[in-house]
Amino acid sequence: MKMKIKTISAFLSILLAAACVPTSYEQKPVRQQKPNYANLYNPASANIQPMVRYYHASESETFLFFRINVNRMMPAPNAGNENGGDKHLGVKYAIRHAQTREIVDSAQLSYTPDAGQETWFVTYIPLKLDSGAKYFASMIFIDKNKKAYKRQIFDIDKTNSLNRHALFPEYLLPEVQPVFGNYVNTQRPLRVTSDLISKDSITVAIYEHDSVLPAPPYKTGNAVYNPDTPSIRKAYRMGDTLRLDTFGLYRFAIDESNNEGLSLWVGDDFFPWVRTSRDMLGPIRYIVTGSQYRILRKADDLKLAIDRFWLKTGRSEEQGRELIRVYYNRVQQANRFFTATRPGWQTDRGMIYILLGAPQKVHKDEDKEIWVYGQTANYKGLVFRFMKDDSSISTNEFLLVRDVRYKDAWKDAVSSWQNGYPYSATNNKSK
Repeated sequence: MKMKIKTISAFLSILLAAACVPTSYEQKPVRQQKPNYANLYNPASANIQPMVRYYHASESETFLFFRINVNRMMPAPNAGNENGGDKHLGVKYAIRHAQTREIVDSAQLSYTPDAGQETWFVTYIPLKLDSGAKYFASMIFIDKNKKAYKRQIFDIDKTNSLNRHALFPEYLLPEVQPVFGNYVNTQRPLRVTSDLISKDSITVAIYEHDSVLPAPPYKTGNAVYNPDTPSIRKAYRMGDTLRLDTFGLYRFAIDESNNEGLSLWVGDDFFPWVRTSRDMLGPIRYIVTGSQYRILRKADDLKLAIDRFWLKTGRSEEQGRELIRVYYNRVQQANRFFTATRPGWQTDRGMIYILLGAPQKVHKDEDKEIWVYGQTANYKGLVFRFMKDDSSISTNEFLLVRDVRYKDAWKDAVSSWQNGYPYSATNNKSK
């Protein structure tokens, strides 16, 4: 019997009309090989930056949505058109059972986005996965004309049909589109719907932003940040238009007695990007003393104070601009990749990413990440282990396994920034 999807059917019909149909859909296993996650958190590794969200539309059906920035794709050569020819996107995916590691679904797909396609190409893949299990998914997105690719890794949890992935958040303006990240900003109205939840209302708990930084990686016994007392609790009708105007963590609760709710971080109008002096101030705390930070925070003209700080640190305007470019680009990427119960720059992974740069290697599975910098055979090689925090109300919370042996390497990195040189641990040098 054909399943009727009641709340997102209109969205899907619009999506299918606007998006291209796959030019091929081969149901054949993706070649098994050892995954290479080296570019997972490296924005310079590929021109396309895909984002993924999955949604349980019924007990048996899961929709795997993805988004690609079409403007960043390379058109095929076309002598008769100065803008080039078609753009070609390849998608490969493999989904493994989390316990047995057996591949339960895989495919290779090809898309040709319409020539008039605006910035975003958005579509979805329907999946049939057994309930009561967890899965580990790997997707590779390929710009075929440029021969560049980007990978996405994520869990698919079907142990509870009414978990957070039974909620579907979507932006309403400038067009209807799924919310792909763990964050939203205050500019765009959204709504949350569900095909599996019969309740007419949903509870939203709001947790204020906590400004506490994670401890340095060599300090053990770091307290876990997991908010438990919301400052505001509201009830909404399912599907109502929402404007989230309070900064902090929003949790849309299915059942308030457990963690099975949809968590979204709400930043300012520009989040995850750094656009204001306030955005620039917080992350400076990783490389300054407490007294230096207090002086900056109390400055009458914050923008002027921050400009002077970086100019003094770089010892020249050119070097100061380079410090700003590298440091805040890392902050922005940390926000994109690691936002959870706090903005990404304020998390364990964000802290390491900002000070040391993108890791040279990333090994990842459903409950941990291992980051490798440099050659591990070298005494300066660094390996960081992050474990998924299953107690968190966010699915993107990974906690660093701290070790006193990181102390010298960490102080080298901080010292490099303080002396005016962007640090890259991958090459074991300031860069």
